[in-house]
Amino acid sequence: MKIVVLNGSPKGDTSVTMQYVAYIRKKFPDHRYEILNVAADIRKIEKDAAAWNTTLDSVRSADLVLWAFPLYYLVVCSQYKRFIELVFERKAQDAFAGTYASSLSTSIHFFDQTAHAYIHAISDDLGMKYLGFYSAEMRDLLQDEERKRLEKFVSLILTAVQEKVPVQRENAPLVWPATTYVPGPSQKILDTGAKKVVILTDSDSSSPNLFAMTDRLFKTFSGSVEMINLHDINMKGGCLGCCQCGYDNTCVYTDGYIDFFRNKLLPADIIIMAGSV
Repeated sequence: MKIVVLNGSPKGDTSVTMQYVAYIRKKFPDHRYEILNVAADIRKIEKDAAAWNTTLDSVRSADLVLWAFPLYYLVVCSQYKRFIELVFERKAQDAFAGTYASSLSTSIHFFDQTAHAYIHAISDDLGMKYLGFYSAEMRDLLQDEERKRLEKFVSLILTAVQEKVPVQRENAPLVWPATTYVPGPSQKILDTGAKKVVILTDSDSSSPNLFAMTDRLFKTFSGSVEMINLHDINMKGGCLGCCQCGYDNTCVYTDGYIDFFRNKLLPADIIIMAGSV
């Protein structure tokens, strides 16, 4: 059986999550494993057509796809989310459709279920046959009972794939609404007074409704109100999980985010986050 591991850690092979995968490979050596560092290599996958096509070819050849990731603020990291977005943006769902899937996470057991529910729904949207998840505390691998639990989980998953057990979709497909938002007549203008209002959005050409709604909202206020588009902020990338900020609260990135955070968000009395789901 070929198992393709979609590594959702920006740390690549050195991540804690991949140590669990290494343990699985040691205990179940009769299978072929291919690890794709899709989070760490997201820039290359996004820009290099050959890298993108190679990734899809690997997924197509898999008997089982293992979504393996650490938790970043209740869900997967932004680099992993970007990879998932690319699959849908480039209409590459066929590479995943019909393949068995499972997920493995490492964390401090804080809202693990949120991340796995997300991956389960993504798997359903891709037409995959999702078999379940394993949620590990980062240090579980050091405990004999937890290692046994992991082995039992993997054994059950592999047996399900080998026996081709039927899997029913649990998440209904999402249908994007075809409605067009048309702003209503002007209402009473709200004076912010001494309060500073910031409208934070990621609006772009793909979401005309969001643009129209945020524009209408912006015009509802008078006074100190500012609308900021995340696309206009100089951010080099998502969190790398390096934990360097733990020493002195300073990020390893040298970009425009810190100035934006300190000068725009911190002084705000009201922050309105506007985005498309």
